Amino acid sequence: MGSKRPLRVGYWWSSKKSLKFKYTEFADVCRKRGIDLVKLDLERPLEEQGPLDAIVHKLTNVMLEAEAGDPWALNACRRFREYVSSRPDLVVVDPLDKVEVLLNRYNQYTAVQENRNGQSGEEEEEVFVPAFVELHSRDVRENLSRMRARGIRFPIVCKPLVAHGTPVAHEMCLVFNEGGLGDVKPPCVVQEFINHNAVLHKVFIIEDKYFVKQRPSLKNFYAMDRETIFFNSHLVSKANSSSELTEPDEEECEEGRRWAVREERLGRIATSLGRRLGLALLGVDIIVDRETGRHAIIDINPFPGYDEVDDFFELLLDVIVRRASCSPEAPQEDSGIETSDSCDEKKAAPCRTTRRQHSRNTQP
Repeated sequence: MGSKRPLRVGYWWSSKKSLKFKYTEFADVCRKRGIDLVKLDLERPLEEQGPLDAIVHKLTNVMLEAEAGDPWALNACRRFREYVSSRPDLVVVDPLDKVEVLLNRYNQYTAVQENRNGQSGEEEEEVFVPAFVELHSRDVRENLSRMRARGIRFPIVCKPLVAHGTPVAHEMCLVFNEGGLGDVKPPCVVQEFINHNAVLHKVFIIEDKYFVKQRPSLKNFYAMDRETIFFNSHLVSKANSSSELTEPDEEECEEGRRWAVREERLGRIATSLGRRLGLALLGVDIIVDRETGRHAIIDINPFPGYDEVDDFFELLLDVIVRRASCSPEAPQEDSGIETSDSCDEKKAAPCRTTRRQHSRNTQP
């Protein structure tokens, strides 16, 4: 048998992401597995940086700023789009047209809701997206009318349309009554608040693998005559965070209904969603309705932080190698003997751009 050309994997994410991800660890894992890791330069044609068998990326911020018209980001996305579209067998984790759906909260919730329609009866019954509507006006009466048309009741959570890429994406407010609608800042998504006993389940997906972490969340609230509460969702649900907003009332603890939450059910919900959305790297935020025990999907993140996931890079490379080995143009033995197996993985789709803001930093 002749020697096999090493698998070449290109990557791009910001320098901030590289520090958080411990890039050197990623490089070491690739080296041990005989994989060539190539740092991509988005300012140069990718053809000059190949050949590439696969690309793994965190381009969400670049996509967001391209949508806002930033020349550098537009050019970077154009180069990426042209390279990927000319190589249909290139493995891309994850395709940008799949990622972009999640960068706008209204589109995200709509996609999840539509994908639920194809689930089995039991799964469709136990999973839902809290009622939501997109608002573009400051007119309270108009907004109230739109809410009523979608069956949305108070209290509500008001969220920015842009779901990622900027701290503003995490700035939200909890509105308790019609009078509080004046605090809503469009464009935004308004979503009915579901009481969930101050517990958030974050499910981290790496294709068919899942990891569940529990986080604090907003305590139970009800429609009432009180002022709007403004909060940062990232800070509220940060690991080990402590806030009066997440501290359940004593009577709630004594009388509240407690549902048994099984990690395998959360994992099944999230991995099924990932397959339906066409994404391998996914973070899904799930809460359990205090009254019904149903699972509500309230947020989805493409390529989330995997800090607490052991052996993340090994698992990531497992996905890349498995998909690349299914490609007709996977690295072959010099003897010319065909070694690739048949595969039903979908080809990478061309990328498109979406909303605003990114960090133009390059990785080390």
